[in-house]
Amino acid sequence: MTMGDNKNDKCGTLRALNTDHINPGDDVRLEFSNIRRHDTSLVRWWKNRTILLDTNLQRFSVVVQQGRVTLTISNVTAEDNGGYTADLGNRLCLPPIEVLVKVKEQKVPSINPQFTDSVNIPEMDCAKCLVGTVGVYNKVECIVFGFSEKNMNMELKLKKNGQDVPNVTMECTPFYRAFYAYMPSEEDKDHSIICEATRDGQHSETASITLVILRKFFKFN
Repeated sequence: MTMGDNKNDKCGTLRALNTDHINPGDDVRLEFSNIRRHDTSLVRWWKNRTILLDTNLQRFSVVVQQGRVTLTISNVTAEDNGGYTADLGNRLCLPPIEVLVKVKEQKVPSINPQFTDSVNIPEMDCAKCLVGTVGVYNKVECIVFGFSEKNMNMELKLKKNGQDVPNVTMECTPFYRAFYAYMPSEEDKDHSIICEATRDGQHSETASITLVILRKFFKFN
C-alpha cells in the first residue's frame, strides 16, 4: 500500500515535537494539526510514504484533540529511521511534507581485558609475566575498564589449560574484574592464564599472562 497522489488541497500541517538528538530508547512525538474542518478519526500515519503504520500496536500511542492528532513512537531504534507523514484516509488532499526521524547510532564500546600486573624479565623475554614465589600468596587479577554493574551482560572467565580456574571472585563495580589468590607449590610449573571477556553481541576478547614460579634456594656455609 502507498499514499495517493491527491493534490486538491493540503490535508494539514505536520511537525516533530522532539526529533533533535534522538537516542535509542527515546520516544518521538509527531503532531498533525490544522485539520479542524476534517474528521480526525480519518488520520492515517505513514513511514516513507509506503508503509502504513498500525497505530494499534503497543509501541504507538495516538492522542486526538480538537483540530490535531499526536502520534508517539516509543522506545525507538535505528529501524525507525525514515520519513513520516500523515493523511486523511481516502480524502482528496495533499499530505504534508515528511518529517525525518533519525536515531543516533548506538556505539558499542569495545572490551579490552588486561591483567593488572606484569614484570619484564629480560633474560626470559617475558613482558607479560607474573612472578610468584613458592609458598607466597599472589593475586592474579584481570580487569575490563569502561564497564560497570550497569552492563550486567558482561562475563569474565579465567582459564588454565582450557579449563576454568576454580575459586575466582567476580566483581562489577567500579569496573569488571575477576581475580583469585594463588600460592605456588614446589610442584607447580610456569604456566599461562587466559582472561576471556564476553559481552552480549560481541565476540570474546582475550588476554594472557604467564605465571613464572620462583623457588627459594638456601645457601649453606
